[in-house]
Amino acid sequence: MQQQPTHNTQSVKSTSQQYHETHNSSIQVLLSMAVGIRDTNDQEIANFETEEPFVSAPQKRQWKPTNKMHLTPEMHRRWGLLNKGRKPGSQWSTSNVMSWLRANPIDTIADITYIQEKVIEFKSYLLANRSRHEAVARHASDCIHWSGPIPYLRLIHCVFDDEYIRNAYERSLGASPQSKPVVYELLANKWNNENYNPVTQPFPSLHDDFSAEINLGYSAVSYCGQVSPQSVRNILNAMRIRLGFLVSRWDKYKSSENGIAIEQYTAGVASGNVFFVDGQDIRRSFLQGDAPYLLYLWHWAHTFNLTSKMMEVRSVKSQDVNKVPTIIRFEHSSADSDGSSLTDQMVAAERATVSKNIVNSTQRRETENIIYTTKLARMNALDRIILEIMSRIECLEDKIEKADSSDRNNRSLARWKQCLQQYQTMLKEKDQELDQLRNQE
Repeated sequence: MQQQPTHNTQSVKSTSQQYHETHNSSIQVLLSMAVGIRDTNDQEIANFETEEPFVSAPQKRQWKPTNKMHLTPEMHRRWGLLNKGRKPGSQWSTSNVMSWLRANPIDTIADITYIQEKVIEFKSYLLANRSRHEAVARHASDCIHWSGPIPYLRLIHCVFDDEYIRNAYERSLGASPQSKPVVYELLANKWNNENYNPVTQPFPSLHDDFSAEINLGYSAVSYCGQVSPQSVRNILNAMRIRLGFLVSRWDKYKSSENGIAIEQYTAGVASGNVFFVDGQDIRRSFLQGDAPYLLYLWHWAHTFNLTSKMMEVRSVKSQDVNKVPTIIRFEHSSADSDGSSLTDQMVAAERATVSKNIVNSTQRRETENIIYTTKLARMNALDRIILEIMSRIECLEDKIEKADSSDRNNRSLARWKQCLQQYQTMLKEKDQELDQLRNQE
């Protein structure tokens, strides 16, 4: 016998909600229950076979209903609720089961409202998830196509050509990995600017690669695509770490007995260029396989007195992420008592920094994405639900208004009025919930 509707809609769960929750709020169960339900435009609310965002969504095995596990059980459950016709078989094909479900949709207001709300939430999640994956893919592709020295040399000029950006970058060097200095947005915009077309200055003594001007215009890097602020930050941090190795080798050399003679070093300081020995810039000797553009970076960092600041790398041991970050400087020092050298320390610093940055950045982005996506999905779902409820209210009010006076005692009119009251109550609740979400920080 069909259960009579209750007026206490706030405390009693619908049959579909109870069934859904007993199955761990399974998406497959939800989509199975949604088969056959149509919106006010007579469109299926969850056509997961042919419509977006279902068709292009990844990992379909995790959410798409299967015939044996979900669709057929839903058909038998629905037949038991509706008690309509002969009981369908257990070995029907997927197409036959779907046809039966579409011909016998769930039709109670509370059930439809719950299912529609959850379906809209899931569709919003799929859309947001797709956008996030596309953004991640774009971010990951930023550096994949960087080959050769020109993109890096262009980025070096982005840092040092503009005084405002250069000063902003200097201030950002002391920032923690969790901060988001605006300078990386400025640098990304400048690097992506089609009208920014610098050339390198010739420094033949620095390296043979810089014996003549190099065109760093946009046409020379257009194959790279656009870069994001986070990619710019990652690239510059990697360049700083590699530059740290070069400077460390230089420091060791100039301080060793077999290195630069005291009078030569003193003469270099007096002449304003400590890197020249017998008229030659010896920094290229410390590359040891590293890219020559690091020498170009070193030159400009030294010119603007930024070398020491760029050699500071904030790092946190991955096993003790709650402690205050320490500053590791790339400076010459003797081997420790346990035999660890500066190179070992720098490698450890590099690994710890990269690990920490990746862990913190990933966790932070994932947390922010989850919070934002959940809130956005819920707000979008509420917007659609409110529109749907308002449409149904309008439809019911129209039916009631057009009813003849002779029909005022019929059961249809009484049911319409009862449905209208329930929808009005739901509309008020959803409006309040949406206002609360909008007012959240």
